[in-house]
Amino acid sequence: MSGWRSDVRDTFMVSLTAFMAANPTLVDQIYKSRPPALGDRRVIFIGGMTEEITQDPGVRRRACEVTLVLTAQLGDSTEVTDDLEVMADTLVDYLTTNYGLTGALTYQEPVRTTTTELNESGTYIPAIAVVARAYIQQGRT
Repeated sequence: MSGWRSDVRDTFMVSLTAFMAANPTLVDQIYKSRPPALGDRRVIFIGGMTEEITQDPGVRRRACEVTLVLTAQLGDSTEVTDDLEVMADTLVDYLTTNYGLTGALTYQEPVRTTTTELNESGTYIPAIAVVARAYIQQGRT
């Protein structure tokens, strides 16, 4: 049995797969969750998911925020920063243009980005987190 949260994660993978195919020079690999090692690659993985649920008589609305984490190859810090910013800007544009890829009853929208660093065995890897929302409204009886 699959639920809406699993469906959201799966359909974001569909979006990321299509994004990688359309931008093969920007992304080397995508993952459904953080991989065991990031290595010297340009990677996007699905990080945390938070959900807000509101209910009115007969209607339940669900908003799920999905964090898409982008990392770039290690190297010159200026080059890595530039690579990450181009990757993030291109992904935000792609998600904005393709808002309906999460299914007929929901849509996705990027809402913010945050620069961060990931600790991988004592090595700090620069990253940008792109947070996108997926929404659904369901009738209840």
